[in-house]
Amino acid sequence: MSGKGLGAQVGGKGSWRRKVKKAPTGSQNADKLWLAAQRQGCRDIGEIDSASMIIAGQEKGLQFTKPELAIDMRANTYVLRGKPEEKPLVDLLQNLLAGMGVQAKKPEEAKEELGNVENVDFSKPEEEKKE
Repeated sequence: MSGKGLGAQVGGKGSWRRKVKKAPTGSQNADKLWLAAQRQGCRDIGEIDSASMIIAGQEKGLQFTKPELAIDMRANTYVLRGKPEEKPLVDLLQNLLAGMGVQAKKPEEAKEELGNVENVDFSKPEEEKKE
């Protein structure tokens, strides 16, 4: 048997063994992004307990516990690294208010304090044109 139709040769008569190419994992891409941010001049900010990110147009957000944060103030760039936990928007806002010293007894009271969150526009305001 010649074996020509069987695919790549994996051994015999001193031939090279075929190496299996592995796809990069997500953690490798995250590490590359983190190193690229540090090369661009982002400074590490240490000892952050938690960070919250609100997703526009949805009633949920991401909360990072003990994240790593790098900031470049000149370029207005923030790089947040860690494992996020998806939470409802009401819980995120309650945690934010509790961190500022405002505490609500019940979720209904927190909604009354915050107002109607459904109609909040999280987009950037348009700059006023100078005439």
